[in-house]
Amino acid sequence: MKRLLSLVLCLSMCFGICAANGLAADDPMGETAVLEGCSVWARQEIRRAITLGFVPEELLGDYTSDITRAEFAKIALYFSAMQYHCSLDDYALLYRIYYQDNPALVEPFSDCEDPFVTVARSVDLVDGVGNNLFEPDRPITRQESARLLLNAYCAYTGERESEENRDDLERLAAAYADSGLFPEWARSGIGQMALWGVMNGVENNKFSPTKHYTREQCIATFVRLYDRAPKSIGHDGVSMCPYSPEELIKLLEERFLYRETDHLQNRDYYVTYGRFQGLPHGDELDMYVVYAKGGRRRLDLSGFQRLESVAFGNEPGQLVITGYTRDGETTETLDLNTGEEVKSGGAAGIPDSVTATDDSLSAVFTVREDRAGRSMSLAPEPCMLLSVETDPAVTVTASFYSGQFEDGLIPRLFRALTALPVPSAAETDDYSNTDEVREAVGERFRVIVNGENVTGDLWRTQGNGHVDFVFRAGGNFDLRPGDTVEVILYAEPQTDTLE
Repeated sequence: MKRLLSLVLCLSMCFGICAANGLAADDPMGETAVLEGCSVWARQEIRRAITLGFVPEELLGDYTSDITRAEFAKIALYFSAMQYHCSLDDYALLYRIYYQDNPALVEPFSDCEDPFVTVARSVDLVDGVGNNLFEPDRPITRQESARLLLNAYCAYTGERESEENRDDLERLAAAYADSGLFPEWARSGIGQMALWGVMNGVENNKFSPTKHYTREQCIATFVRLYDRAPKSIGHDGVSMCPYSPEELIKLLEERFLYRETDHLQNRDYYVTYGRFQGLPHGDELDMYVVYAKGGRRRLDLSGFQRLESVAFGNEPGQLVITGYTRDGETTETLDLNTGEEVKSGGAAGIPDSVTATDDSLSAVFTVREDRAGRSMSLAPEPCMLLSVETDPAVTVTASFYSGQFEDGLIPRLFRALTALPVPSAAETDDYSNTDEVREAVGERFRVIVNGENVTGDLWRTQGNGHVDFVFRAGGNFDLRPGDTVEVILYAEPQTDTLE
């Protein structure tokens, strides 16, 4: 246990946990820099990965370059920890205790001292290439990627490959024109990823098993695994951790010796804290949060020598800690879901951001306590306005002001939306869209709520000097502070494909 915990804690301190928490404070989404160089088809899924927070910050960039086996393993490790709703150290420890009854790490590969790869090997995420070798710096191939995606699913769910559907997976793998090139060890992964729509073929019905995989393809397929696999924390927010919240609390009591303990809890969180005696932290303050939907996280109290008070904050999911450090009395606010400190003045979500490319315009709106909707200008000149209302339905209005623009992205967007066969308020009071119209709308006008595409009806109205395109999402959304609504407008029809 000592070796596992000390190694994983070192990883967390040296490299940072995930991209969503590592971006610059003055550009929390970091979209201008973070999305630079990625393919158009990958933008939405990379945005989603940033929101989910499972991609290490150093791997956000050079998206079209080949990803190495070690880099793929690192993403797989953080992805699986996210499925547990645990920090990396807790994920590795809980997995080893539950499935292997042994918290110690396995030995590293003889050609790889990368601690992330060693931890990934210890939790059954990665395989070697034989003779205790891993070849960490070699670009990963498509067939290896399919295999490791299946490994990741099996690891975070605790499931193992079943013989029951092996024939179905073999048929899916055999459907590729180049299936004769697939090694036996890769066939089930290729078939499973095809079944779930996580990883598709390339041109001419080929899979190209030995072709290299890119960073953006890796990130996109993990997002798809999150969304489309039968079991995922993404379906209902319930952790994939095999221990119940009650068992996690009991494990803390049994495996970690505290004194001067205390706790507080509400419907969503159980926070326990005290002075820890024993490895790995020595005789110092320690704190854990256990989530009602499963999973747990150790909260960083480094710097505190004594605690005066611990209480839930006014904002949901926040914890306010007051105590003494070497600098005297200090108060910190922590985000219980990420373990990160909430900086003074920070909102309970990501500030609004706008990103423009040659062919698209994207805006992210964050729901806050002090508003039910939001309007903001999206261009230096007053030629366009996007507004989002979030209570109770999600309604997005894109307004274009006549006579204010001549060329550039904004008029191209206007022409693209005008060409859509949507109802006009001047001609009908029935604004419902047929399936064919919704498909056409989805190629030009997308609304994404908390990372999920939503469907609805789009229609056109005309006011005094402006034309409005109004989109109303189907159904009502119980949006809370911190939830996001993203609007993307495309000047050219947009269809996402993944090679």
